[in-house]
Amino acid sequence: MSQYNGFIHHLPLSFCSSLWPITPKVSQLPGWEAYQLAYGAKITINFTPHEYYYYAKLDNRIYCNITMEWTTLGIFALVTYIAIVSFFHLIFPEKHLDWTKVNLDKIEFPDAFTWGVATAAHQIEGGNVNNWTQFEASESKEPSGLACDHWGRWQQDHELLVELGVNSYRFSIEWSRIEPNEGDWNIEVIEKYSAMVDSLIAKGIEPMITLHHFSHPIWFEEKGGFYERENLCYFVDYCNRIFPYFSSRVTKWCTVNEPDVFSIMGYHMGMFPPGQRSPIKAIRVMKNVMIAHGEVYHNLKSLSPNSYIGLAKNVTIFDPYRRWNLLHWLTSFALNYIWNGAIISALKRGRMYGTSVKRVRKSADFIGLNYYTHVLTSPFLPQTTEIDLPARKHETVTEFGYPMY
Repeated sequence: MSQYNGFIHHLPLSFCSSLWPITPKVSQLPGWEAYQLAYGAKITINFTPHEYYYYAKLDNRIYCNITMEWTTLGIFALVTYIAIVSFFHLIFPEKHLDWTKVNLDKIEFPDAFTWGVATAAHQIEGGNVNNWTQFEASESKEPSGLACDHWGRWQQDHELLVELGVNSYRFSIEWSRIEPNEGDWNIEVIEKYSAMVDSLIAKGIEPMITLHHFSHPIWFEEKGGFYERENLCYFVDYCNRIFPYFSSRVTKWCTVNEPDVFSIMGYHMGMFPPGQRSPIKAIRVMKNVMIAHGEVYHNLKSLSPNSYIGLAKNVTIFDPYRRWNLLHWLTSFALNYIWNGAIISALKRGRMYGTSVKRVRKSADFIGLNYYTHVLTSPFLPQTTEIDLPARKHETVTEFGYPMY
């Protein structure tokens, strides 16, 4: 037997009201003892550990010594749990198409539809010296080396674009080539990129330039990269200086490619440079990248108001691995906000992770959507993509390990 000694205003009076719908009327409850006590009077209540006591105040009387067994409380908790999970299940359905029942015979694209392809400088050019080559060496990763040798074979590659029949090509220019050392600009590199732009236009292919696609100079990385807010001026200056070389011929610009992937893979999952594993750092970097994007957007629009400037966003849908598990639901909500909602909030409202990022608001003429898959989540989701992601039994998984969804 335990004992409670305290004042009436210390009793959890409000808790009872939340359970009132499942309790009988006061007059029908046996064992009630009514006390005609003034507010603040001292009382003593005896109770056993397996019983729950509730107190209600009606007029100026305190009713106490009513027990609810743990089984009743357990049933109430279970009913509440089922109701919450069922609600989530209904308003956030996980839709799967049965492609055997979808008519694919009459699918057509408009005549003016733009067909295009995209590349990243570090992934195709070869011979780069940047944060990625540094990361490859320090982590004993396979060196990128010459890659596809696009830097030496770009004219042949442009002919391949013509063979593909595309009329748009998004490619990134490599900051580390243009400014290999702080303040040291390589004009020959800029002229080569300029020749690439002229070649594409001559072939009827509209160029679109990405200013940052996961790679940047080593000197910028050694200053702390996008982790340090004071470093953003270096990226903004690079964009301001390179833009006039191409703006008369290039209308469409992508400031950064997948700021979510860049920050999370590099600072939380450790698979991109600098290979760190801190969710707090990842969130900080993502916010800084978006602030840099906002500054670049407004600066470039002031230089060329007719330019079409935005960013590329990886959209990954996070669904609960077990749809009956509330923890899986809560995990999916958290990841959907971190991966998708925070950036959208910054662009729409100028707020990100509870803080103001005013210059990011309305800083996109477009959002380029990169979509790959959905991710089935739980609190124990592996922190690497080097293994196959979880998949439903009926889903087809690609060679890359992504469920087709």
